Amino acid sequence: MTVSRIAWKTLSGDEDGGDGHGLTLAVDFTTSGRGQAQFADLVSILAPHTAATVWASVPPSADADVARDGGAYLDWWLGEVRDSGRHVEAVLGYCAGAVHAAALAERIAEWQHDAPQLLLFDPELPNTAGLYHDFHAAGDTLAGLLTPRGARGVPRRRAAPGGPLRRRRTARRRRRTRRRLHRGRRHRRRAPRTRRRHPRRTRRSL
Repeated sequence: MTVSRIAWKTLSGDEDGGDGHGLTLAVDFTTSGRGQAQFADLVSILAPHTAATVWASVPPSADADVARDGGAYLDWWLGEVRDSGRHVEAVLGYCAGAVHAAALAERIAEWQHDAPQLLLFDPELPNTAGLYHDFHAAGDTLAGLLTPRGARGVPRRRAAPGGPLRRRRTARRRRRTRRRLHRGRRHRRRAPRTRRRHPRRTRRSL
């Protein structure tokens, strides 16, 4: 019997676990609009070589009755995993999803006889600069839908204080300033040297 899931979507393998293979969980936030590859791309490459069942995490929707904190997200995902009765062999995590993947593996080890393997790809703690970058990356993907007239009304992107964009702009300004100073010293005109002339000595008439 097929079980409807809302916290996970199947990327590969059997929906109901009838194939006898273990379960691999992949935790990622694909709705951020980034251009990098996702777990779905990885699974498509590995599919000819493995029959593993891979589930990808689906975060709660905005209208879901789920608190916006880490513990509530873990409960959201773990409920369907535990109800499936399947053995979790591995948990994968990418970027900010790696934080949740590690916590999921720890919680799953509490009811399994062995802990699942944990594999993290480019793990990163969520922070203001990262969220700022992801927000604008998602907005940039829609730039092609704007007409030239509509694009003029879009406010100019500002760098977040202390963020990577602000640091790059500061570094560029410093390099330009150093180049100007260097050119000024190199092309500075040297003041002409004035030769001091001594008055001619004349013979004093006797």
